[in-house]
Amino acid sequence: MLPAANMLVRRMDILEIGGFDERIEFGSEDDDFCHRLLLAFPGTCLVYEPRARVVHHFVPSLRDTLRRSHAYGVGSALMYLKWPDVRPTFFPFPAVVLGLLISSIWFPELTAVAVLAPHLFYPKGVWSAVHERRASFLLDAYLQLMQEACDNWGFLRGLWRFRHFPQESSGERLIPSAQIGSSEEARCGKNLSLVVQRQ
Repeated sequence: MLPAANMLVRRMDILEIGGFDERIEFGSEDDDFCHRLLLAFPGTCLVYEPRARVVHHFVPSLRDTLRRSHAYGVGSALMYLKWPDVRPTFFPFPAVVLGLLISSIWFPELTAVAVLAPHLFYPKGVWSAVHERRASFLLDAYLQLMQEACDNWGFLRGLWRFRHFPQESSGERLIPSAQIGSSEEARCGKNLSLVVQRQ
């Protein structure tokens, strides 16, 4: 499914599917909307336009970043419970680091492994620190780890919160974003929406 940072959709199509599902407050509301569009209009597809840009302005703080990651986790859980064809989104690296930290109670040498492991999982920060000659980039791995941990926590909370959420019928016609191209556009009867890439 394409992430819809911004969409262009015909008003009549929005009204036809009943708009956004208002039970989804933040995180995955766009994925759900796209699922329902594709199910409501057989023979159509979503179109991704890479040249179009939209800028989202977020509060540039650690707290807001982690809050959004948590909300995306809750939304992922809702999508997983609502749509049978959506796989769960769970990040393994925070669990690995937590396991290493717990194991370090009995094996203290694992503490160093737990501290260094994020740089193996997310090496871009080390690369940037070396090439840009700024040590602050070394913190990127820990930020990424915290974001994924908050996403996982949100996913687990969402599974519990929405455990009785009704399932929708499966959408077998969904096209993975990697497969959408000129051949898919030719196959689709009409283009439903323009999904704009985040910047």
